[in-house]
Amino acid sequence: MGAWLPGDRIRLVRCADAWTRLHPGDLGTVTVVDDLGTVHVAWADGHSLGMVEDAGDRIEPAEV
Repeated sequence: MGAWLPGDRIRLVRCADAWTRLHPGDLGTVTVVDDLGTVHVAWADGHSLGMVEDAGDRIEPAEV
C-alpha cells in the first residue's frame, strides 16, 4: 500500500510477529513512519507495534 501518514486509521490484515496478541481485523492509528518505512501503530487494544509492509505484514485503510 504505502504512503501512510500519522493519524491514518488502519486495519491489520496479516502479521508475521509470532509474539504479538494482535489479530487480523484489529484497528489502529499510525503514529509515525520512520526512515526505513516501518509503520508504527498505536493499536486500539493499547499495544504499539511497528509494521513492515512486506510478505509477512499487511495493513489496509480502515473504514471507520
